[in-house]
Parts: sequence; structure tokens; C-alpha cells
Amino acid sequence: DDDDDDDDDEAAETSDEDNHRASANKRRAASGMRGRKQQAGSSSVAVVQELSGDIIESILDHRRRVLPPVESTSGEAQENAKPLPRRTVVEYLVKWKDYAHIHNTWDVEENLREFRGVRKLDNYIKQMREEEAWRAQADKEAVEQQNILRELEREERDKWTRPERVIAMRENFVSDDNPTGTVEYLVKWKVLNYDQCTWEVPADIQQYQYVIDNFLLRRSLPTNRQKPIPPAKRTGFRKLQTQPPYLGTPADPEVSLSSVERSSNHTLESNSSSANQSEIVSNSTASSSSSTSSTLPSSSEIAATSLAS
Repeated sequence: DDDDDDDDDEAAETSDEDNHRASANKRRAASGMRGRKQQAGSSSVAVVQELSGDIIESILDHRRRVLPPVESTSGEAQENAKPLPRRTVVEYLVKWKDYAHIHNTWDVEENLREFRGVRKLDNYIKQMREEEAWRAQADKEAVEQQNILRELEREERDKWTRPERVIAMRENFVSDDNPTGTVEYLVKWKVLNYDQCTWEVPADIQQYQYVIDNFLLRRSLPTNRQKPIPPAKRTGFRKLQTQPPYLGTPADPEVSLSSVERSSNHTLESNSSSANQSEIVSNSTASSSSSTSSTLPSSSEIAATSLAS
């Protein structure tokens, strides 16, 4: 009974990320990849095995996870046995090539060695060890700043798993991900560019049904796009003598031609008055400067006065 309670506790401790990983592995099984479920009390963890050449595109993050201890299978009584130590493993968050970030998975190093692109894992482990060495000798403030940056990166990466909009759909398209040929939607993900759009089946984005509904609504709306008129058939420019019907009746003072003309004339008059005022100011400045220069004695007069004295 105690063992059953322990198993229930361990099952209750399963995180949302593990559930998401299990669903992602299940989906990947349809495209040539399969997942092995984690067994309580065993040394295996959630594993993704290569069957059809899936490639590791990048390693985004890592975490340390405590696994339950491996119990003895001999069946002997262990009343006085010491509690078994828990094991800690390092799991890495993998971005798979040609898959959206919603299908990223956590896995351990030994299982990722089976896939192509393992060099990305080696580079990340090297960088991780360098960071750990730096943290051992860095001051507390620098480490805290690094932790803040890491959390900001995780928050930003979480947005990459949320659909922003659906921009296209295709029907009866049979592929490895969609063997039955149902509908697929081309999803634009938040923050990411359009070159990272991916085709997704409705089951993968069912919690974001509103983006599908919005796309279907836009698709159902009528489009009144007019074809451009060829240059040979375009009419030339002509002066309007009467008020066009789309601008209202001429009796309307706000849209009549007379009001437009009065407005333009008023603008011209105000501009001309401003120009006249500027000219008057410049003339008065020039006359004052000339009068001032005429009242001042010249340099020859000053020299003659100084010689006479």
C-alpha cells in the first residue's frame, strides 16, 4: 500500500512541461519518431528515439531534475534498509528542425546523442560549463543580473509557442504529420518572423481556436478589389466646373467649390501679407543701419582730427 501511495505521489508531481512533452512526442511518433514513457522506479527518462532522420536545430535551455530512486526488484524485505538517494539528471530543451517551438521537448544527453545535429548539444554543454565556472567566482550582483536575463529570455521564448494568426489553410494534404489528409493551417507565431511560419494540424493549436475562427471569418468576408485601369484607357485630367456628386451638393458650404476657393484665397492673402510684413521689417532694418552709418564719422575724419590736435 505504501508503494502504491508513493507511485501516486510521483504521478501527481508530474509537471505541465512533462505533459506537454508527452503530447509532443506522441505527435512526433506519427512523423517517424516515437517516445518511451517514463517508468516509475526505473532508470529511464522520457526519451525520443530517431527513426526518420530528425535533426536537432538548437538547444535553448537546460534544467536539473530529481528522479525517484531506483528500488530493488529482488522482493526481499527491507524493513531496516536506509532510504535510497534520489538521482539528479540534466535535461536539455531541444528545438527540432522544421518544427515549431510548440513541439520543443526536454531530454537527457545520452538520448540526444542518437540524433543528427548533436554538435549543437556539445556546444551548449561547453557554454554551460563555462557559465558555471564563471558563477563560482563572480560576485552576487553579477550572478543576480545573469539570472534576470535568463528569466527574460524564457519569458520571450514562451511567446514563441503562442499563435498570433492563421494566414492560410490547405485541405487533403497527406504528409507524415498528417497521414489522413485533414486540414492544416499555416500559423504565424508571436514575435517570430513570417519565415518561421509552420503548418499545424488543428489538434496542435486547439487551445488557440480563436485564431482559426478569426481566419475563417476573414476568409468568408467578400473582397471588393477593383482591377487597375490600363494606362491606355485612363482619362486625362480636366478642370472641375461643378461640384462632383461624391463630394456632396454645391449648396453645402463645407464642401462647395466656393468655400474651397475662399479658403485658398485666404491662404494666399495671408501668405502675401506675411511676405509684405517681412519686406517692411527688412527695409526698416536696412534704413536704420544706413542712418546709423551716416551719423558716425569716417576713418579719414578721425585721422585728420587727431593730426590737428
